[in-house]
Amino acid sequence: MKKTLLIVSVCIISFAFMAFGFTNRSEVGDVSNKDVLLYLSKEIGDKLTFDPSAKSVTMPNEPGEKVFSYQVQGRYARAITKAVLKDAKSLKDIIPYYPSSWISNYQSVVISTSRGGKDIAATSLNEVLSVEQIALLQSLGLEDDLQIKVNYKNKNEITGELRDQLMEVAMTVVPEKEAEFASGYDQMINYLKENSKDKISVKMLENLQTTFVLFTVNEQGNTEGVHLSESTGDAEIDKALVELVEQMPKWKPAENSKGVKVKQKFQFTFRAPSDNC
Repeated sequence: MKKTLLIVSVCIISFAFMAFGFTNRSEVGDVSNKDVLLYLSKEIGDKLTFDPSAKSVTMPNEPGEKVFSYQVQGRYARAITKAVLKDAKSLKDIIPYYPSSWISNYQSVVISTSRGGKDIAATSLNEVLSVEQIALLQSLGLEDDLQIKVNYKNKNEITGELRDQLMEVAMTVVPEKEAEFASGYDQMINYLKENSKDKISVKMLENLQTTFVLFTVNEQGNTEGVHLSESTGDAEIDKALVELVEQMPKWKPAENSKGVKVKQKFQFTFRAPSDNC
């Protein structure tokens, strides 16, 4: 009997994850991967979170192989272009698979950004954007961050009770054509692995900390502004990682809607085996 109940419980939990999970395809360089969009995937107190995974690809390791993890991705939570913002009239135009059917009624919708060290916000009463919100969205430039907070009530299917909930979405405005490594993502990862393996001591495997090497790909396809988010715990390896990105071969620069080459920010995640999942 207990075994039967256990199996039923597992099935119910699995179905719940399937019901609340949506997938779409995205690409980094020439490598496709799944972006998993989790809407209402977990409840923390009275706060339901919308937490899309960042677009990224990590080179797979051989079973049992104890090596470092290399990953490069744009520096944003979720990307959106100026072209999309220009024509947006509702949240459905901005947020893919927007779950309006889960919302019993709205309390408020706040869209905000930071400019010159100050927060600028515009509100509406529901998913239809207000005049102020449309103006705010259309004023955003490349690399500007955008936050959306939806306060609403959700109906408990069992008790019928209406509960206060909060949905949060963070986005960054990116070029219509994002920058990519000239010879492809696979070759970029191979470059990072091959040119760092002799500089990083195997003896340091268990002591190194995960770090992010932040950099910008400029209009000429070169990397600039390279720096670490925090130390790996070894000054020599920190220096080696920065030099690795500074000396990286050419990229294809990002382009805006007019085909003009523009800068774009990226991050290279260097993860030691002890930090790997």
